[in-house]
Amino acid sequence: MVVVDLDVVTTPTASEPHAPTGALSRTHTERWANRETSPHLDDNQAAVEELLAAAYASARSKKEATEALYGPATRQTPPAMVFTDGSCLRGRTVDAAAGAGVHWGPGAANNRSLRVPGRQTNNRGELYAILVALSLADHRRSLTIYSDSQYAIRCICYWAGHLAERGWTCPNGDILQAIVTILQQFEATVVFRWIRGHTGDTHHDAADASAKQGAEKA
Repeated sequence: MVVVDLDVVTTPTASEPHAPTGALSRTHTERWANRETSPHLDDNQAAVEELLAAAYASARSKKEATEALYGPATRQTPPAMVFTDGSCLRGRTVDAAAGAGVHWGPGAANNRSLRVPGRQTNNRGELYAILVALSLADHRRSLTIYSDSQYAIRCICYWAGHLAERGWTCPNGDILQAIVTILQQFEATVVFRWIRGHTGDTHHDAADASAKQGAEKA
């Protein structure tokens, strides 16, 4: 099972709870979708209500497709924690160079600093870092992945089912498909948590530095 938490988080501790809060935003949207239309609403406001309801229905169908894609987890354990980051030097130029950083902790054997294959963009670096982290993780142990990329988290946790139905014909579809394949093999829960970048968190700063080092590799 894959869970998302887009709340801003502070540096985690081993005892920190990892309950997802993504449902809060969905509840807020659902209130708009189920709100009774007042006879005093003008045409413009009524149209807005209809658009909000349609947007909610679309988001819900994508969520259901993603849940079906991953399936349920069969175990939950105290989670391992990993920080991932992507970087792109000289972005949007012919000399662009993207890197990926994976940080499990100071001196951890599975820390990685890698050049990103394929298109050289920051978003691709963010996704590639997550892919590498998942490939190094124990599938039988719960995992919490910290990333400052809402793009990457939304692709994996909200849009993956819809993108799979379209044959991964999207930017970075090859990496997304590989991420999904690994997640489907996980026995334990995987939680994605968004962390604000460049705020002095030592773990995330280490992942950021590794990503920049990876971008400088040939």
